[in-house]
This record gives sequence, C-alpha cells and structure tokens, in this order.
Amino acid sequence: MNMRNFRTTGYRCVGLSVSMIFVIGILCLGTSVANAQPFALDEKIKPSELKLTDYTSKDARMKGKVAVAEVTQKNDSLYFFVKGISIFSPVIVLVESMDKTEKLNVSLHKNTWNAVEASGETGADGIWSKTFTTGGDVGIKVGTKKFPAKYQVVVWVGDEVDLAMPNMFKSAPKGN
Repeated sequence: MNMRNFRTTGYRCVGLSVSMIFVIGILCLGTSVANAQPFALDEKIKPSELKLTDYTSKDARMKGKVAVAEVTQKNDSLYFFVKGISIFSPVIVLVESMDKTEKLNVSLHKNTWNAVEASGETGADGIWSKTFTTGGDVGIKVGTKKFPAKYQVVVWVGDEVDLAMPNMFKSAPKGN
C-alpha cells in the first residue's frame, strides 16, 4: 500500500466523520425546535414559560414535577407554556380563580395557538382542570372579561409510568 493513498483515505474518513457530526447536529437542532411552544404569527402573543421543579409527596403516585404561577391579569388573554413533557407522564393543568364569581376561559394548545385541543371555563368553585398525556410542550391560554383577574395556574407532570408490556409472540406448539 502506498503511503500517499493511505493519507488520502484517512482524510476522507475524517471528512466523512465531520460531515456526519454536522448532519447529526442539524438533526438534533431540528428536534429541539420541533418541541417548542405552540406557534403563532401574531406578534402580540408573548407566552410565559412555566418552569417545572421537582415535587415530592408522601403519596408515591404524586411524585413528579410542578409549576405554580400566581397571576394578576390586566388584559383579555395571557399565554403560558410548559416544556419537556414525556408522553409516558400524566399531566394535570389546574386554573383557580381567586374571585369565584368571575369566569375564566381556559384552553390548551399543542402545535399552534389557533388550534384548541381542550377548553372550558372555571366552575362555581372557581376551578378548571384537565388531566391528559402529551409529548413535548403544551400551551395554556387564559381569557377573562373582568380586570384585574387574579388566579393561580398549576401544572403537575407525574413521573413516567412504567407499564409492563405483555409478550406479543407466542411459542410454537411442540411437535409442529
């Protein structure tokens, strides 16, 4: 083997490795952008991130992460989002109005702020809640007609549920 050919081959391998690293980096960047807050072209929509922090409870079923925001709303709609939810984790979103007589309109959004995945309004007890599962991020929109509106937004994301999966394949009967 000629030493010149060896060096050329070695550079091609390095070039291939650099190219592969570049492609993998672009793909990783694409997945982090894909798992972003709901999309909107409206520049007036400026959602606030609700950051999840560890939550421990004496009840093992309640372990997970929680975000709590106390809000005083002075305009018709406010937007929030939570990042990094696992499809294997249960999620509870709860909105509680401090003024039980004033209704708050709440909606959940996934890909865009224009597409409503679930919605409702606070009841006679001043509470609206929804339990669901989703992967990635979720957006929360709260609307009101009375200002200032005081309320609390609570998002609980449970630890991933590890379910045993049954074996899908059966052994062939003996003798066949």
